[in-house]
Amino acid sequence: MRLNIAKSNDNAKAIKDFADWILKIGDGHMNFNENDEGNIEIPKELLIDDNDSALQSLVNFVYPEFLLNMRNPNFFYDGAILCPITDSVELVNEFILSLIPSEEEIYLSFDTPCQSDEDQ
Repeated sequence: MRLNIAKSNDNAKAIKDFADWILKIGDGHMNFNENDEGNIEIPKELLIDDNDSALQSLVNFVYPEFLLNMRNPNFFYDGAILCPITDSVELVNEFILSLIPSEEEIYLSFDTPCQSDEDQ
């Protein structure tokens, strides 16, 4: 887990507490009913209060100064946006890509090699 990485001892406890909380949810050790439904209290420091641009606020929180640092190959190493379903992943990816000020490039590939003239 990326949460195992701490840059200082001060952050190590907070990261461990967060990782334990996430694992507790994932392992079903919260107050769920027989249908695996329940209310999970999210710590206030993890909530996004800006409802008008919540996704932008999330990107700003996880990747501060995104446009200034996006060319650094290690930039995305320090954070990740976790999504519960694939549709959410696609929404976040499309939003982040829309922030990059450049033209889209499409690269084509094949799953099988092409036949050369020598093989015929």
